[in-house]
Amino acid sequence: MTDLSIILRSLKVRLFSTVVTVLTVAIAVGLLMALLMLRTSGERAFARGTGNAQLLVSRDASPLESVLNGLFYASPPRNSISLEKYEEIVASFPWAWAVPTQLGDSYMGVPVVATNSDFFTAFQPVDGVAWSFEEGRRFARPYELVVGAEAARKSDLKMGDKVALTHGFGNSRETDHVHDSHLFEVVGILAPTESSHDRAIYTDLTGSWVLHAEDRHAHAGDGGHDHGHAHDDGHDHEHDTRS
Repeated sequence: MTDLSIILRSLKVRLFSTVVTVLTVAIAVGLLMALLMLRTSGERAFARGTGNAQLLVSRDASPLESVLNGLFYASPPRNSISLEKYEEIVASFPWAWAVPTQLGDSYMGVPVVATNSDFFTAFQPVDGVAWSFEEGRRFARPYELVVGAEAARKSDLKMGDKVALTHGFGNSRETDHVHDSHLFEVVGILAPTESSHDRAIYTDLTGSWVLHAEDRHAHAGDGGHDHGHAHDDGHDHEHDTRS
């Protein structure tokens, strides 16, 4: 009788315990592989979302919250950086580049990020990969929109569409307030980057500031109700700086 036949006979005698042991080991290995794959996918997603930014300046409560809000557009930051403070930060060191971002409006639940044209030239959504357009161009003046690939699919926005933005998004209590004083025109649709930036819509900072300044002035005339806008030296919403 060979060693193999002895082993097979022993397994046959203890068939139930053998099957249970094999299944338990298989499940454990499967769970371990799934966890490793999830961790790798998460690390890859974070790496792609941060792009070529080396520093993020924010007034959020924690570094994690700053990254989630500033780079992954999870929710509007609760505290803002004023334009004067942003300019002070930029002037304090010879940064290679610095891009301001402002988050707080949306369209059909899609976050709208107000920034400047350097966002499409200096910042890369994935390190080493520049922005590219499926259609159109980047915004060149106030009240123009550039739509991420996933945002275009979700909102069904097309080139030339003119829409009014909504204040707040996600769990915000102010998503019923529509900024109907100005319509924003879609001038560009971005190619997919497989990053968080595909899920956002982008517009010019100046147009956003003017929009909310007019909104505050109108509501001040209605008894001072300003829909919870921040008041930072005449500017509103939440500013982050990435460089």
